[in-house]
Amino acid sequence: ISVDRVELHDDVALINGAIRVRSESQDVSFRNYTISFVRVFAQRGGKWQLLSHRTVRTSRTNAP
Repeated sequence: ISVDRVELHDDVALINGAIRVRSESQDVSFRNYTISFVRVFAQRGGKWQLLSHRTVRTSRTNAP
């Protein structure tokens, strides 16, 4: 997991990153790929609360 960018806007934080997945699946389309994510947090009552999470499969590498 890599976090590429964190943006703070008063009591809201946006976090962008990627998860690189490698597996031994028999389906070659699931062996190596990247998922990008965005998470949105808001600070409420002194604690950070997750408001939204989105993941998107962004790349595919069929090489072993």
